[in-house]
Amino acid sequence: LTLVEGVSRELERVKAAVAACQLGAQLHNAAAGREASLAAGRDETLASLEKVRERLEELGRTSRDRVEELARSVEDLARSSRDRMEELTRVLSRENEGIVTRILQVEEAFSDVRRSSERQELAHAALQRLQQEFALELRRIEGLEREVAASNASRTDFEARLDVRLEALRSE
Repeated sequence: LTLVEGVSRELERVKAAVAACQLGAQLHNAAAGREASLAAGRDETLASLEKVRERLEELGRTSRDRVEELARSVEDLARSSRDRMEELTRVLSRENEGIVTRILQVEEAFSDVRRSSERQELAHAALQRLQQEFALELRRIEGLEREVAASNASRTDFEARLDVRLEALRSE
């Protein structure tokens, strides 16, 4: 029984550890994906801004109207980039909230495992205490049985002697 309880407890601990590792791997993958999308967005924005700057220099040589048109284009691109960055920020915030939720779930799972382990240890200790009490009662009962057997033997001996005396008295 103790062996089975030990194996059960170990199995629960292993299952909890595997679940925690899987959740950790998911969190790591989600964080890596988020970092990559943010870096790609940043690089894309920087590359776009660099192209716009080069074009501005080229057009600045040809005409003022063309420069004003290009300036508007740059403003639109900047606004678009800003909007994209804000959207990325919102997406990352939502992902971070999900990650925090998952971390809290992992912590709760660890707490549940810890509490379960503590309950099992308490139950095991109670079972051992009951086994000790049972063994003590068993020894006490065995002692009482020996006393009863000795008392029965004394009674049988006494009855035999009494029968002998009664027979002796009857014969007289």
